[in-house]
Parts: sequence; C-alpha cells; structure tokens
Amino acid sequence: MKRLEEPETTFPQKTRRISNAVPSVKQSRDVRRLRVNMTIQGELADWVTRWQERGLVRSVSDAVRQSLIALREKFQTMDERAIRLQTISQSDEDSET
Repeated sequence: MKRLEEPETTFPQKTRRISNAVPSVKQSRDVRRLRVNMTIQGELADWVTRWQERGLVRSVSDAVRQSLIALREKFQTMDERAIRLQTISQSDEDSET
C-alpha cells in the first residue's frame, strides 16, 4: 500500500523542549503523580460530606489525601510495634541462653 503524505500545515508549530526546561515545583522529577478517578458511595460519601460541613476537609480530594496520610501513620505505628515486639522477643531469647 502506498503511504499517504500528511499535508503541510500553514500555522507555525510551537514546540517545547522539555529536556531543557527547568522543572517547576509541580514538574519536579522527584515527585511522583498518581491520578485517582473514583466514585465514593454510601457511608463513605456521608463521612466526606459531614467532614466538609464541619470544615475538616476542603474537598473530596483533600479528604482522600488526608485519609491516605492517616492510613500511612497507622501502618507506621503497626510496623514500629512489630519491630519492638521482635526486639523484645530476641532479647528474651538471648537472656535465656
């Protein structure tokens, strides 16, 4: 098959070389971004609505962000407790021998 040639455009094309651009705070190479597109229903939606009414969160995305931070803190606490228990059990084993 013959390949069709694209027609020439008469507008000036603006190209931006990202590799030479200085990253802004939002474009920092160290920042990872994740887009979450979801619908919250039922009791969870009621919680977020009540939190918004009380002024605890500004938006649904703020509620999700704060919830993830709280969940991370909870996991960190659980990990710290597990490490402490492991350290205590190891020291008990060492003292018995």
